[in-house]
Amino acid sequence: MSSRTGDRTHWTYGPHTLTEDPFLRFLGAYHEVYPPSEIEVRFIPESYRFFILNYVVKEGARFFRADLCEEFRRDAATRYLLAFESFDHQPLLGVIAQA
Repeated sequence: MSSRTGDRTHWTYGPHTLTEDPFLRFLGAYHEVYPPSEIEVRFIPESYRFFILNYVVKEGARFFRADLCEEFRRDAATRYLLAFESFDHQPLLGVIAQA
């Protein structure tokens, strides 16, 4: 599974990746085996935010070139993390409602 904006010269860790078709299909398949509750689905963006804080901000220097690490940390602080404040859970909740 990959994002439309992943695996390219420029990519993002924005929350929009959680509402793209590949992730929604994954969530649907997961739901068939281990149906998550609404509370658990609403927690998905929070866990992704933690991933950004840990992987990109805290440990980014281990995974990215110095120039990319600086860019990703700056983008995390000024764009990615702020975007979660207006995240629309409906696409995620729609997946579990259809089952």
